[in-house]
Amino acid sequence: MKLLTRQSFAITVLLALITQTVWAHDPAEHAKEEAEKCESMQKMDMSKMDPKDQVMQAMMQKCAKKTL
Repeated sequence: MKLLTRQSFAITVLLALITQTVWAHDPAEHAKEEAEKCESMQKMDMSKMDPKDQVMQAMMQKCAKKTL
């Protein structure tokens, strides 16, 4: 029983270490996505947007900071 438990533990640790390397990526990829979102926000027709929408307000403020 102890052998099976030790093997299971070892396999779990090994899999955890392997998946850690898969999660690593270049942070510059996020910057590209953010720039695309701000570009699409500038092209939107703001008259169709709800001015009280908090999510839209936050996105507009975030993109306004990046353009300054």
